[in-house]
Amino acid sequence: MKSFFKELEPCIGVQQDAVQKLDCCDPLLFSFSSERQVIQIFNLDHQLLGICQQDFVPVFLNLSAQCLQFSFSVEEIRYEQNADGIMEPKILLNVAAYAPGEVESAVADVACCLNLKV
Repeated sequence: MKSFFKELEPCIGVQQDAVQKLDCCDPLLFSFSSERQVIQIFNLDHQLLGICQQDFVPVFLNLSAQCLQFSFSVEEIRYEQNADGIMEPKILLNVAAYAPGEVESAVADVACCLNLKV
């Protein structure tokens, strides 16, 4: 499994009330637009939150070509003051790329170590 930390960037159509409700570790949905070359990020209610940092797109495409799967979640939320003095959330995403079956295998290994039956 590979992990990356990327900023959530604002974009047109973001639902600010949904962004304000985010919490650390929240799982997120994503959609890749090949036409626009962006990774859109949504909450579980399919509300647009923003886009993944653009420098991640080439990495995403490379790993996708290797048949890796992805999961996105909120790693950290901090508030910073903008030029107008308004506090804005800065959201750090945790992006995990993994091979099909890798997560299930890791869970089974942990269960075995704890003498749990799966």
